[in-house]
Amino acid sequence: MDIDDELRLPPALADRTGDLLRRVFARAQQSAARHLPPGRHGRDMGLLITIDAAGPLSQRRLGEILHVNRSVMVKLADSLEEEGLLRRERDPADRRNYALSTTAQGKAALAELSESAVRGDADLTEALTKAERTRLSALLRRMVPDLPPALPDKLTRLTGFLVPRAYLRIREQSEAALGAVGIAAKDVGMMAELAHIEPCPQQRLADALGVSGPAVVARVAELEKRGLIERRRNPEDRREHLLSLTTQGRTRLAEAIAALDRVQAEVTQQVGAEDVAELNRLLAKIAA
Repeated sequence: MDIDDELRLPPALADRTGDLLRRVFARAQQSAARHLPPGRHGRDMGLLITIDAAGPLSQRRLGEILHVNRSVMVKLADSLEEEGLLRRERDPADRRNYALSTTAQGKAALAELSESAVRGDADLTEALTKAERTRLSALLRRMVPDLPPALPDKLTRLTGFLVPRAYLRIREQSEAALGAVGIAAKDVGMMAELAHIEPCPQQRLADALGVSGPAVVARVAELEKRGLIERRRNPEDRREHLLSLTTQGRTRLAEAIAALDRVQAEVTQQVGAEDVAELNRLLAKIAA
């Protein structure tokens, strides 16, 4: 289990919008993988449906619409062109460049992908009523208000499309806020859990986080090196070391939690105080 991706947060940090989105994002990936045709990726649908709806489009414009950097977009477009799903033609708006459009084979693949996306979305949101699904999509779109109008409704209404974008947006905000106080997002959960159960052996900390013992070794060593965690001999078992936060570690953790509180406040302001509670409730139903 990867500690960066699968860390189970302690109660002090869990059930915020960011943590709920992280958990639903993981579920969304699993649901999509169960229903996608063999060899396909969810991003293929995003590219094909956008080109089909708004094309022909240059790679640069397609990257802007989907928020994909140039190097990644080139690889994706090249791969789909090699499969015969896209064609490159002179851009009518700028004859010096080429634009992408879908082929007949690409349209057939898009139809199959669209059906699988709908099934995956139904799988992801099976705990919600139809009205709740509609409401969740509306609330998630508030978190990403800059989604380009060029994206078709049948894409931007899918929870499986909106959740990754909302999650990546709040993750960027959280990483920036935590960077300002000098702590990585992956360390906050570990330190918060340690504050809850200290002093404790390393294996107990790993168990509390839901990861294997070896998965925490490097992070504990790094935090100890930075003076945020300390090890002491267990007076009841001299063969064992107990972990606890240092005074500096407690101060840094408090600053990190305050930074995450500010991110949550921004989300609340963007979505609305009453509506963010509803958003969290709907995300929690999926995450559960």
